[in-house]
Amino acid sequence: MVALHIFWCVSLFMSDKLIILADRGELKAYKLTRSEMDTTPRLELLEGFATVDGHGRIVDKVSDLAGCYPVSSGNGHATAASTSENHNLRTELEKRALKVIVEGINELVRREKSPMWYFAAPKEINQRIVEQLDGEVRSRMKKNVGSDLLKTDKAHLLTHFA
Repeated sequence: MVALHIFWCVSLFMSDKLIILADRGELKAYKLTRSEMDTTPRLELLEGFATVDGHGRIVDKVSDLAGCYPVSSGNGHATAASTSENHNLRTELEKRALKVIVEGINELVRREKSPMWYFAAPKEINQRIVEQLDGEVRSRMKKNVGSDLLKTDKAHLLTHFA
């Protein structure tokens, strides 16, 4: 049954289509190809990268922890450093990571000159990525899936875009 569904999915795709998967810190781009001699589609990994800011703990990215060094309150008493800096840092790191993902998608779609492409990213960040894409790149997006498919087996990946 899965093989029949995959064959049906492939008939929807012609060859040489892009499938781009992303999350906060990683991007993978596949090219769907099918030769005239071989009826089985193949997903070839074109590019994959991880951003430095997208994954991991903040403590691994900075050398100072909030509260490690006393901060004077001005009245002679030492107080702990503010943890609001962590929230701002987390927001900034996520913005940077998403910017790297968006730039990667823009460059890939242009370089591959694919007339249409398919995209998947977790719901929490999907719309923010799509909104930041260049208009020309966004207009060629055929389908957008709000799901994290980076760990999905290649054999089942096409079923999410049917």
